[in-house]
Amino acid sequence: AAAAALTVQSRHAVNENLSPELLRDMLSLVPAARILQ
Repeated sequence: AAAAALTVQSRHAVNENLSPELLRDMLSLVPAARILQ
């Protein structure tokens, strides 16, 4: 349970650090990666 709580907390920390622009860039890279594979 403690480990699960830690992963949830770290996920929230990551979400707070990610800017919408960075998120959009990563999402736009996903189709490109699929095409390359």
